[in-house]
Amino acid sequence: MRPPNRCLTNTSKGLAHGIVSLFNVLDPEVIVLGGGVSMAGEYLLDAVREAVRPLVFFKTLPYPSIQLAQLGADAGIIGAALLGARMTEDSFSKSKRGRVMCARVFV
Repeated sequence: MRPPNRCLTNTSKGLAHGIVSLFNVLDPEVIVLGGGVSMAGEYLLDAVREAVRPLVFFKTLPYPSIQLAQLGADAGIIGAALLGARMTEDSFSKSKRGRVMCARVFV
C-alpha cells in the first residue's frame, strides 16, 4: 500500500464532501465515480471511502456503496451520447399529424 500524499488527501476529501452531500439529501443506494476520476482506480476509491465515513450525518444507518464506473473514463461521454440519442428519438418519433417517423441516432 502506498503512503498517502497531499494531492490524494485533498482530492479524496473534496470528493467525500460532495458524495456525503448526495448521501444526506438524495439517499442513493450506490454512488458511481466515472470519467477521469475512475482512472485513479482503487487507490483513490479507498481514500474516498475512508474520507466519507466521518462526514456522514447518520452514522448508525447504512450508507450507499461507492464504486468505480465499469466504463471507466469513457462513462461520461457514453452517457452524454445516449442521452442525446434518446432526446433526438423522443423529439422526432412522431410528426404533428401523429404519424410515426423513423429517426435514430447510432452511437
